[in-house]
Amino acid sequence: MFFHDPSDNLLAVDVSTLRNSVQLGAPHVLFHKQAIAGAYDVTADGKKFLFNSGDVKEESQPLTLVQNWTAELKK
Repeated sequence: MFFHDPSDNLLAVDVSTLRNSVQLGAPHVLFHKQAIAGAYDVTADGKKFLFNSGDVKEESQPLTLVQNWTAELKK
């Protein structure tokens, strides 16, 4: 389980189940506040993180998402 503490550090806690109970491990810091700027995402296995680590500029170029691009290759 991942969460932010009051200082905005990103922490993790191991979670396991045994019969009908949930066991929580001790929380530990993964990333300090300075490394995180906004939203983040985690892979299903919890081994890789994606987050914005820099300043977001107001004059950024727009992002273009092309879906189904392989169909265009067949033309």
